[in-house]
Amino acid sequence: MGVRLTYVISNLNHHNTALVESFAREYGCDEFQLVVNSGIAEERKKQGWGGGSARAHPYIALVDCDESQRKSLFEDAAIVILDIPALDLIYKRVLAGKLTFYASERWFKPQFMCTNKSSSIGMNNAFLEKNIGYIRLLSKSFRKRFSLLRELQKYDNFIFLAKGWVGSSDFARLGLFNGRRLRWGYFVNSDQDSIAATTENSGVLWIGRFINWKQPDLFIRSIGDLSSQGFSEPVTVIGEGPQNDQVASLCKSFGLEDQVSVGRYRPHEEVIQLMQKAICIVVTSNSSEGWGVVVNEAVHNSCAVVCSSSVGCVNYLIRDNKEALCFKNGSTKSLSNAIKRVVEEPELRKSLVTAAKKRIETEWSSNVAASRFKMVSEDWLCNGRLCVEQGNLPMDVDSELTL
Repeated sequence: MGVRLTYVISNLNHHNTALVESFAREYGCDEFQLVVNSGIAEERKKQGWGGGSARAHPYIALVDCDESQRKSLFEDAAIVILDIPALDLIYKRVLAGKLTFYASERWFKPQFMCTNKSSSIGMNNAFLEKNIGYIRLLSKSFRKRFSLLRELQKYDNFIFLAKGWVGSSDFARLGLFNGRRLRWGYFVNSDQDSIAATTENSGVLWIGRFINWKQPDLFIRSIGDLSSQGFSEPVTVIGEGPQNDQVASLCKSFGLEDQVSVGRYRPHEEVIQLMQKAICIVVTSNSSEGWGVVVNEAVHNSCAVVCSSSVGCVNYLIRDNKEALCFKNGSTKSLSNAIKRVVEEPELRKSLVTAAKKRIETEWSSNVAASRFKMVSEDWLCNGRLCVEQGNLPMDVDSELTL
């Protein structure tokens, strides 16, 4: 029997190994083929990204595929999930009416925001945050790729797997993939032993690159505001980037040198240990954060989450006052209030952690995602149409415009 499902990813790492393994169990190793496009960037290696787990499914490197293999993988397979932006790989099969899924976080992420040291353009202005990414259409190369996407999305057999509400919302405003934007994302391995919730943890944690849309300065300002009110909980900041000097300067100006410990990236195992000990992790990114995998990892390790409402996994994996506390993007006051509540109300913290762990283990796990994907795709192969409902689980239709 030939390949039933071809899954194309950029590289194999601890963010996607669980889903790969779940697909392999769901379809069987003989009918599932993993294709890996590239290696791992040095910056990501410093953050702890590696080659996946020892149990990871064998894969084919895209660069090593000959024409015969490419035909088998991309034209003959019953189902293809493309999780890289190389739409040319699936062009022929989409036009031939074959079931094809395209997974992506966000097409219209404004690139100039990714490295600028201090610009706050569009960071906290709702209108700009919602629309500024469309400036990418001024790029000739981007327009060429977008034109191909717009052509392919006209076919009912081409379905979008939205890795967060932001990417789904971008396409919704342009009228793309109507009725075919399905909830997707990143998934923690539900077979791993989870850590029990506790009210005895200590410290506040922030992890990420020091770049403007991650907004480490917003976090430091919030801690400075809380410190002026008598807040003394120790704070750990892990990261580095173009805003290194700004973060250090802010800590000094607020007199936080003794309260806030700032360190560079650590191995992934050490980061997990920090999560297990912390009261909460704070995620301050704006909507340029297409998903925010750190939230998955925090939830799995019983670390309460305080998260910007603009982060992509909000209203997918976590919801305000259910699995996390969400604050208004860019608001120091809103963030300070959320941190204060989580730190000072241990029963609230325990309730959030318990609800989040239940959701990630029973509704948003790699096994649930793979099972629901197979159910939806096999139903399409039998009936020739998409039979899904609106909801808040993987593979449910997302029709919301939340920004």
